Amino acid sequence: MWRFLNGKEVLWVRVVKSLYGELVWGEDGFRCERRMRAGTGWWEKIVAAGKGTVGSWFVNNLCRRVGDGGNTRFWTQKWAGERPLSFRFPRLFNLCENKEALVSDMGRWENGKWEWELRWRRELFEREEESVNSLLLCISGCVIHAGETDGWTWKENKDGIYTTKSAYSCLQAERKDGTEANDSSKTAAMVWDAPALQKAKVTAWRALRKRLPTCDNLRRRNIVIDDVEMNCNACFSPVETVDHTLLHCPKASAVWDGIMRWIGLQSVRPQGLEAHFLLFSQLGNGKKCTKFLKSLWVCTIWILWRQRNASRFEASDFGISGTSF
Repeated sequence: MWRFLNGKEVLWVRVVKSLYGELVWGEDGFRCERRMRAGTGWWEKIVAAGKGTVGSWFVNNLCRRVGDGGNTRFWTQKWAGERPLSFRFPRLFNLCENKEALVSDMGRWENGKWEWELRWRRELFEREEESVNSLLLCISGCVIHAGETDGWTWKENKDGIYTTKSAYSCLQAERKDGTEANDSSKTAAMVWDAPALQKAKVTAWRALRKRLPTCDNLRRRNIVIDDVEMNCNACFSPVETVDHTLLHCPKASAVWDGIMRWIGLQSVRPQGLEAHFLLFSQLGNGKKCTKFLKSLWVCTIWILWRQRNASRFEASDFGISGTSF
């Protein structure tokens, strides 16, 4: 796959392209420009290395290197940051004149300096102008080089060149993450024996598995969210995550501090929600005390999540007002 992407003048690459066309970068990775005929299983497997969940480790470590911008899609390819601009600025993407425009189409050289010229289907509103300023700030660090061809770099190596050793390291790290995910699922299963409402336990289980629909999770599932809307609704932290919303946000943190004063115990607050659950449920002595603490933790998570939803969708204040500890 790496040799195909970077070996444009090699004979075998030209032969494959004559049969199947270019590899086109889409929302789910690479795909063939032309439909493959039956009996081309070997090429299907190679293409699978660059699309979907099969090739996520490979695609995630690829970075577009922009030269003159003549072979890079401005909106739909990942070239300025970790995500395509169409995902980061969906409203502007819908308003642009040409969704398939190349980087070279979005500006011009003036007195030896590249000047961006973004074109829209209509006049922009004030909030949309703010998004344009954010977009220009995002791409301001990208330098256009006249006469230099666009290409790909491999993020795992300093020189940007793919090696088997670096690929092996990526796969090993992915395997380790999978093992940690299994341990996380065992911890999450511990909430089911807590004496609490079923819907509270479901919310706590989803929180421990990082499956609540926070902004970062929605974006990870390719649900389009503007960068402005990624903020925590309570403290305006740049990115809303499960751990932040339910543990580290100042509003949530005040609730946990109040609970600790109420039960008369003290403890260091871990960084992750899973570690916090394990530590909190073991603060007391005996099975009854452990069950009570599990129940208290589960119910608190449920209430915090409900308050987060009310704050985001009903414009109410985040926090448990009127509750004293």
